[in-house]
Amino acid sequence: MNQGLSRFPLHIGVIPDGNRRWARKNNTDFFSAYRIGADKVEDFLDWAIEMGIKAVTVYVLSLENLMNRSETEKKIVYELLINKLIKTRSDPRIHNNRVRITAIGRWRNLPQRVVDEILNAMNSTSNYGDHFLNLAIAYGGLQSVVDMVNGMLGAKGEISDSELFKYLPTSFLPHPMIDLVIRTGGEYRLSNFFPLETAYAEMYFTNKYWPDFGRDDLIDALNFYAGRERRFGR
Repeated sequence: MNQGLSRFPLHIGVIPDGNRRWARKNNTDFFSAYRIGADKVEDFLDWAIEMGIKAVTVYVLSLENLMNRSETEKKIVYELLINKLIKTRSDPRIHNNRVRITAIGRWRNLPQRVVDEILNAMNSTSNYGDHFLNLAIAYGGLQSVVDMVNGMLGAKGEISDSELFKYLPTSFLPHPMIDLVIRTGGEYRLSNFFPLETAYAEMYFTNKYWPDFGRDDLIDALNFYAGRERRFGR
């Protein structure tokens, strides 16, 4: 279902910003805010599936977060991530809709418990392909390019523009390029989020904090996208 829009994104990137500011605003603790934010990712996936969106890529944890956030905050994120990944083993929304879960980034450097659950989720959904949920974990755009270059060094001959696509971390997707980026929390930047895949993405920014983002807000973003004239350099 595409809400009757004339143009519809196949791949949406989400920068779910504002959890900590939401906690301060609502006089609550960071754990509660992050928990609600994690639940919101599940809601967003439900809406995306309902509306016929093929792929969703969520910025879960950046490399900068790993360097700059406190150990307490990182442990909160790890525990919530582990719990959500364990849930996917029997979650009907994942298996009935054949959602493939993929982690993108340097997540293998995280604590072993996190790595193990990421691998479990990826392995248990590896044969799915109706929808895609990509989790950018320990991800940095610059570092992603470095990893691509290292992968290309073993290739023989020159790399053409079209061949470059197979080295993207999103190359397994039927539509690796991101059509629409939604960022909450009132910030107007990409913050190292998939610099190559967002080369021609439309950017939708909202002042709402991520825990307050709702289905109607997604519809507003989709209407914004439908109203854009995508030129691709023409």
